[in-house]
Amino acid sequence: MTSLRTLDLSGNALAGEVLESVGNLTRLEFLDLSNNFFSGSLPASLFTGAKSLISADISNNSFSGVIPPEIGNWRNISALYVGINKLSGTLPKEIGLLSKLEILYSPSCSIEGPLPEEMAKLKSLTKLDLSYNPLRCSIPKFIGELESLKILDLVFAQLNGSVPAELGNCKNLRSVMLSFNSLSGSLPEELSELPMLAFSAEKNQLHGHLPSWLGKWSNVDSLLLSANRFSGMIPPELGNCSALEHLSLSSNLLTGPIPEELCNAASLLEVDLDDNFLSGAIDNVFVKCKNLTQLVLLNNRIVGSIPEYLSELPLMVLDLDSNNFSGKIPSGLWNSSTLMEFSAANNRLEGSLPVEIGSAVMLERLVLSNNRLTGTIPKEIGSLKSLSVLNLNGNMLEGSIPTELGDCTS
Repeated sequence: MTSLRTLDLSGNALAGEVLESVGNLTRLEFLDLSNNFFSGSLPASLFTGAKSLISADISNNSFSGVIPPEIGNWRNISALYVGINKLSGTLPKEIGLLSKLEILYSPSCSIEGPLPEEMAKLKSLTKLDLSYNPLRCSIPKFIGELESLKILDLVFAQLNGSVPAELGNCKNLRSVMLSFNSLSGSLPEELSELPMLAFSAEKNQLHGHLPSWLGKWSNVDSLLLSANRFSGMIPPELGNCSALEHLSLSSNLLTGPIPEELCNAASLLEVDLDDNFLSGAIDNVFVKCKNLTQLVLLNNRIVGSIPEYLSELPLMVLDLDSNNFSGKIPSGLWNSSTLMEFSAANNRLEGSLPVEIGSAVMLERLVLSNNRLTGTIPKEIGSLKSLSVLNLNGNMLEGSIPTELGDCTS
């Protein structure tokens, strides 16, 4: 079998250690052992014998030990998938010898930092995924030398320090995932010229004002910056992100009104702005968001009435809890054919629940507690067959609980 060029044993229930004799496959170009139960350390012969490998996939097994320095023998490798194993230690400096490497996929192992500076030589690398590893280091500045890099995933990697300005040198970088780390400082303006499609840095300690240059990312479709310490106002320039679909700025220290320019990004599907200090009314803020399916504004300081135009949007989730909304609930909301969750607890809403409530047939969760609602609970609420959560406590409702409520079998 020394002439074997492709060996694919993926997706079985194979177990035990890989034999040293695999190194005798000197012409092997494609190796796939993924999605099995292999264990033990990687045999040294694999790296010293199978030098013709172009693609190697050993992901989703139970391999342990370190990635040996002999990996530097794989000079033709372009794709290396070693993630979801028990591999530990640091990446060997010899990995910098893999000049043809385009994909390094190594999430969910126990690889530690710092990353070797020799990785700066990986000029062909387009995707680097070291997420869910205890790197415990800062993002190295040499990543800015990876001129072909398109995707960088360092989620849950126990990173510290700041986001390096050198990332802006990766002129092809279009997806950056840095969420769930301990990164601090502000976002460097050097990132503004990147052709960004997706950027996430949730659950860090980033601070400062949200930069107006974010509006230069005209092709970004996902911008996730929740659970940081950003302060100041939401920059209206975000409306220049014409492809933006998912925006999450929740759990920050943002203040001031929500800019009407935000919905110049007419493609917006989900907007999460909860747990800030936003104020003002939303009379016309979201009227141009014709594709909006999720709007979460809970725990802010927003005032005024719930605007009628919200009933004309294809909303599936509308969460307005813990603000200062007043007035009546727009009657059109109950005619929505898409609304599945509506929550507006802890406000100052008035009026009664209309019989039209029975038309909101998709509703699964209705929370209107701690308001000033009056009147009776209409029997038509029994038409909400999908309803699983109903909370109306802390109002001024009267009368009896309609027996039709028992028809809400969910």
